[in-house]
Amino acid sequence: MSARCRRRKRTDKHRVVFFCVLLLIFAGIGLLWSESCRFSRIVISMQELDGHINRAAAKYGLDPELVKALIWRESRFDPNAVGKSGEIGLMQLVPAGSPGAVAEWSRITGAPPPSRRRLFEVETNLDIGCWYLADAMHQFSNYRCGTELALAAYNAGMSRAKRWKPETA
Repeated sequence: MSARCRRRKRTDKHRVVFFCVLLLIFAGIGLLWSESCRFSRIVISMQELDGHINRAAAKYGLDPELVKALIWRESRFDPNAVGKSGEIGLMQLVPAGSPGAVAEWSRITGAPPPSRRRLFEVETNLDIGCWYLADAMHQFSNYRCGTELALAAYNAGMSRAKRWKPETA
């Protein structure tokens, strides 16, 4: 065997070892990343969630069953849900910077908009979502179909719901 062939075999072995080490490093990083993501996911029992929903609904004078129906429709009770357009959490709130419940809540209350991470927190998400729904319920309270208009406002935005409202209450 020539010296050139021996060098090539050694070089090939080095490449294989290098790529195996690189693969192990990436696998380790991937494992650490998946573990950190798993621990950051919110896990909550339905009984605990029910208590949070009842408290938030009572705070804003809403029917808890209506809030539960809205949450089921929006996120299927998954506090980690992320919508196609970036909506977050149980009540699928759009983060600050876009028009919606969070921006409106921040503007009206004068509180700084919560971070994306805080919007995943069950209490924060329910508080802002119930506040927004209660505000819509109040604005359409004089209409025969006020609940439907409030749900339309929650889902499609207040300006669209105002366009859809009937001429007379």
